[in-house]
Amino acid sequence: MQTAQSIYYPISLDEIKARVARKNGRRRGLFNSKLQQIDLFNNQPLDNVKEIVNEFKEKIVRVDGEIPTDLIVKDGDRFLFISYTQSILTHGLHKYPAKFFPELPRWLIKRYSKKGNLILDPFAGSGTTNIEALLTKRHSIGIDVDPFSRYLSKVKITPLNEEELQSTQKYLLRLILNYKPSKVSEKDIPIFPYRDNWFNKDIIFELAYLKKIINSLDTSEDIKDFFKICFSSIIRSVSNADDNCTRTVIRKKLNKKVYPADALKKFAEVILISVPKMIEFSQKCPMEEMKIAA
Repeated sequence: MQTAQSIYYPISLDEIKARVARKNGRRRGLFNSKLQQIDLFNNQPLDNVKEIVNEFKEKIVRVDGEIPTDLIVKDGDRFLFISYTQSILTHGLHKYPAKFFPELPRWLIKRYSKKGNLILDPFAGSGTTNIEALLTKRHSIGIDVDPFSRYLSKVKITPLNEEELQSTQKYLLRLILNYKPSKVSEKDIPIFPYRDNWFNKDIIFELAYLKKIINSLDTSEDIKDFFKICFSSIIRSVSNADDNCTRTVIRKKLNKKVYPADALKKFAEVILISVPKMIEFSQKCPMEEMKIAA
C-alpha cells in the first residue's frame, strides 16, 4: 500500500532544477540574441532607433532596448519602446500592476541627473526607479501609500550576503523535500474569508508549511524578507484564481488545475531562479557603497 507521501508529494529536485535550467536557457538565448544588436546599459546604443509606420499609417519611433540618452523628443512624437530588461536582477522578483519597464526610468535618470544626485519617485510602486537609481550610482527616495509596495521595494534594493543567501536556499530546499502534512498544525493555518474557495486543502497546508519554515529561519531579517517575497510571488499561481486577470476572481469556465505539491515545487523553482538574480544585484550594488534614503 502506498503512503500518502509517495502518492501526493513526489517532489524531485533534479526535475525542478532541469525546468529552471530550461527557463534560464530560453531567457539567456533571447537576451543574448538582442545583446548582439543592442548595447544594453551603454549611453550610446547601437542602431536600435528607427521610424516605423503602423497599420493605421501613423509614424512611430521604435526603440529596442536601451533608450539613447540624447534621444530627440518632439511634441506630438509617438514612441514604441521594446524592453529586454524587465526581469533582470531584482526587477522580476514579484509581479506588480502597471510596472515601469526599467529602460524608461534608466533613461530619465541618465538624461536629467548626474552620479551622486538624489532621485525621488513619489509613487514608487515596486521600486523600479529605485533599483535603476542604484545601478546608475544615484541616491533615491521612494514614497508609496501601499505598505506592500514599500516592503517589496525595500527587499528589491537591499543587497544580501551571498554565502548566507545560498546556504539558506539549500536549507529551505532540504526542508521542502522532507515535507509532510503532519508537520503543519491547525495553529499554522491562517483563517480568512473564503479561504477554502481560493485554495485547495493540500495547497493550504503547503503554503502554511512554507511560511512556517521561512519565519523560523535562523538568519538575518533581510534574508527572511527576501524569501517571504519569493513566497508571496507564488500564491496567486497556486490559488484557484485566474492568473491572467487583474482582479482576483475564480473563473469556473477556466477550469484551472492546481495539484498537490504545486506550491512546494513552485517555491523551490522561484528561489532557484531568484537567488542568483539577487546575488548579481548585490554584486553590482554592494552594501558598503550604498547610501540609500528610504
